[in-house]
Amino acid sequence: MPIIRKGRTAVITLPKWNDHIQKTQRIKPYYLTPVIPRATAQSWGADKGLKRKPQYVFDADPTYKTTKLLPLISRNAIGFDQNGDTIFLYLKKFNRKQAISRHLRRKALQGLLQMQFTPCASSGRPELRGAQAFNDRKAGTFAGEYNTGWMHLGGEFRIGLDPNRVKDPEKIKRAQHNDKLAKTFIVPMLRRISDIFARALPKAFGTQNCKIKSQHRYGETTPFSTLTFLKSAPSAVHLDAKNGAGSLACMTTVGTSTPYVGGSFCLVEYGVEIKVQPGDLLIAATPFHWHANLSPVEGEKYSIVCYFKDVLQRKRKVICAECGGEFLDRPDRKKPRCPSCLANKVGRT
Repeated sequence: MPIIRKGRTAVITLPKWNDHIQKTQRIKPYYLTPVIPRATAQSWGADKGLKRKPQYVFDADPTYKTTKLLPLISRNAIGFDQNGDTIFLYLKKFNRKQAISRHLRRKALQGLLQMQFTPCASSGRPELRGAQAFNDRKAGTFAGEYNTGWMHLGGEFRIGLDPNRVKDPEKIKRAQHNDKLAKTFIVPMLRRISDIFARALPKAFGTQNCKIKSQHRYGETTPFSTLTFLKSAPSAVHLDAKNGAGSLACMTTVGTSTPYVGGSFCLVEYGVEIKVQPGDLLIAATPFHWHANLSPVEGEKYSIVCYFKDVLQRKRKVICAECGGEFLDRPDRKKPRCPSCLANKVGRT
């Protein structure tokens, strides 16, 4: 902590962490403006009410163009929106070393090669159901997914391991097999990702880290409750809205000895395309910004996505369905009512 001396007095100043990290890690800042309206990006996503399926970017608009900043994003970079909020942080190196070391990637690959992936055609996520058909336009690479960790749909449960939700013993056995592989081979990489997240974006990390309860931490020390593993699975336009708008997702890729092609990540509203390669780390505000993969995947590309389902919090700020005021309540209520409105309702009855 630097000390500035003035005469006989000493003034202690705190470092500006954003500027400090930006300089030491040689992170290039980008101040972004939308290339398409947010409503347009939203119209390309799924809508249950309208029975609308999500689209891939160039299917929705063949003339779509990414920003001219694209060719420059091949080094450490951070992107801010028009309000100064962080959209993404892309790191190829951290402390002059590759963000995710070759050793960690090799270890993770041992587990990923043994995992049993579910075909995307039967995915519970609309943005992934068309991944196989999308890949079939090129080489026809198999597209699969596997999810592990904690979820909340009217009650907390571990994905694939809750006998009240999964009746097929074979599915539970497969989930146990994959979960064991993840804890053995993937957790060391998660710790590295968590360490970089804490150092590079300390404020965002602290906010997320304070929310998560100890029993929901994947790997015991990380700020992640849930993981998604994707095998050559490009997604259509979507938001990770259920993760919570205040949290960030961390993403990296692992490749085999044969290089893969395609599947670059795109922040649709801002026209930013980022080709995340093995060893890179991307931290992005995916719960708030529409995103997708631009092209089919040729070859085996394993993506690891780590995030926090903030619905797992016991209570958080919600908006009252009657008066519109903010108060603390369980996040799973469809029509939350603050104590005042509940008292008035009781008084009227």
